[in-house]
Amino acid sequence: MEVLRWVADLSGADPADLVAESASAMRALSHDPAALVLVARRLVDHHPTCGPLWSMCARAMTSADPSAILSESARAAARDGAQARADDLLESGDGARPAVLAVQACAMGDGSVLAIVEPKDDRRAARARMEGRETWLVVPAGACVPRVMWDEMLRRAPAAEVLAVADADLVVRSSGTWPARSWRAEPECPPCPGLLAGGAR
Repeated sequence: MEVLRWVADLSGADPADLVAESASAMRALSHDPAALVLVARRLVDHHPTCGPLWSMCARAMTSADPSAILSESARAAARDGAQARADDLLESGDGARPAVLAVQACAMGDGSVLAIVEPKDDRRAARARMEGRETWLVVPAGACVPRVMWDEMLRRAPAAEVLAVADADLVVRSSGTWPARSWRAEPECPPCPGLLAGGAR
């Protein structure tokens, strides 16, 4: 439980590290569904905009074998190559350097795809457009969540920086790249009502 308290209170951590540490700690509780639910709720309450963490917790809570899901999520986070792909594209490209933004979470909005980015990244994107440079969005594994979970994220983090994906130029994921205007944020986990309960009101 000490490890779980440390993970819950960890701020500013890389999503992959956060998922890996959380998965390792949660596996010890996978035999106790009630404890697993309480821990999952605490984790997302402390990290309300970390899509990969929400996805892992939702999948674990809705699975008959949460331990396997937690292990799978940790492996997927560790081998995610979205940032590496973006770095390779930057090295091989020429011309004006794009603004590369790390996406924390994303979902289908009302007719558009929305993304939570780092604070002030919307200003970086606006400045890039003014300077004639592209904006790339790097989307890690597990970042895409169902709309109901997205709405809950924004309720818990009303000051989160939200960007319309269509305002960017390129979406970069481990599996490839897409023009931002045509990319769809297909959910990577099921809606999980049990995870939404208990958040700070």
